[in-house]
Amino acid sequence: MLAAALGDLTGKLDSAFLTAFLAPAAVAVLGVSAMVVVHAGVEPALAWMHAFTAMEQGIVLLIVAIGTMVIAFMLRALSATVLEFFAGVVLPSWMTARMTSGQIAARQRSRRQVESAIAAGSRDLATQQRLLAHTARFPLDEARTGPTRLANVMSAIDDHPRRTFNMNGYFWLSRLLPLLPDTYQASLKDGIAPVMGFLNLGLILAGLGMGWGAFLAFSDGQIALAASAIIGGLLLARGCYLAAVNQTMHVAEQISVAFDLYHNVILTHLGIPVPATREEELALWAKLEERFADESRIGPFGLLRATGDVNPGPVPPQP
Repeated sequence: MLAAALGDLTGKLDSAFLTAFLAPAAVAVLGVSAMVVVHAGVEPALAWMHAFTAMEQGIVLLIVAIGTMVIAFMLRALSATVLEFFAGVVLPSWMTARMTSGQIAARQRSRRQVESAIAAGSRDLATQQRLLAHTARFPLDEARTGPTRLANVMSAIDDHPRRTFNMNGYFWLSRLLPLLPDTYQASLKDGIAPVMGFLNLGLILAGLGMGWGAFLAFSDGQIALAASAIIGGLLLARGCYLAAVNQTMHVAEQISVAFDLYHNVILTHLGIPVPATREEELALWAKLEERFADESRIGPFGLLRATGDVNPGPVPPQP
């Protein structure tokens, strides 16, 4: 569902593009440039730059800027693949099964901690926060547990519309997004951009760490320093990933609010009267899901492919 909410994030050169793609690309260019300078020597590199005329220095800066933009556009084109990677979709099946077992164990530990606190009669703020964190990080149905933290948060987004309105959130979100007010769409976009920014930055930091490690090991033979560079890059990448997961939970809350406030707008565009009672509404959404049964089987990872420039439109009115 997160991927469906990405919508037109990849379609414009605005602040969201700067956060999600251009800033990580700039980090990549700076990291590679620093490697080149260290390899050539700081003083020779500075002397080489000072030897250029003003026009030649401008050409070098232009090449660097173009390279940064090319990397940013490549990250934009690969946004679905990046999400799939961190959600564990493109990993080998044996690795996915092992990781899923670990996530199930983490889910069970988290649930036991919450249940123990509640059974002890604890109703303090810490217990409430722990309960909210558990429901945001893991789906209600253990069978839907994914191989990564990000996959679980994405899967848990469906729980609220399913429990509250009997709606398949995976299916209806892409129909709801174009009907939301512009201000709410902009708010969602501003929330999603940091998710992609952290994920892209994590990949780049991991790559730079391994690149610096290889450079230090093979060019200067500094094995200890090379190992430190690799470990440091991976730790920074993990920090970015955890930040992306936390930001995704905030986006999930925004999506839940969108369903609360605007889900009936879908019925209006379908030309269907809003039911008078809750029981009628629950039955109606189940009936509509049956009408679109083939499409409604799509899950949170299938919707990852909706992150390109094509923004799904609303369901056309039925005769």
